Amino acid sequence: MPLFTKETDFGVKDVMTFDFELLIPIPEALKMRSSSIEDLAIEAVLRSDASIRAEVERIREVQKYTDQQYLSSVADCGKTEEQLRELGMQYINIVRLYGTTSWCDWCIENWGTGVNSYKNMRRVRIPLCSRLHGPLPLR
Repeated sequence: MPLFTKETDFGVKDVMTFDFELLIPIPEALKMRSSSIEDLAIEAVLRSDASIRAEVERIREVQKYTDQQYLSSVADCGKTEEQLRELGMQYINIVRLYGTTSWCDWCIENWGTGVNSYKNMRRVRIPLCSRLHGPLPLR
């Protein structure tokens, strides 16, 4: 399995870099944009189906809206309550599956870093051993 990606090194030359996503890919569902509407969409679901509130509060912190805040936010967001409920269920299902709606949080949990290895501006050299060459020093 190839674990390296060819990247342009600061616009100068192509280099092979280790790619976490080739080893443990980010789930496609987490590439859905997580935004400020997320809390409102989840609240729309909880208002229409109170039976899942306990489960959602157990797996995710839930922002509390007063009735006035909720109605004002719905009016300002440009989506209908039905659209918000649909979006909210997508977010809830993603949290059920992956524990978060944020790709960055998922990366930290699964890769130990919030960005792929080749997206760091610092160079990191990984020492590799082979039959023909011993370990290389970190520089």
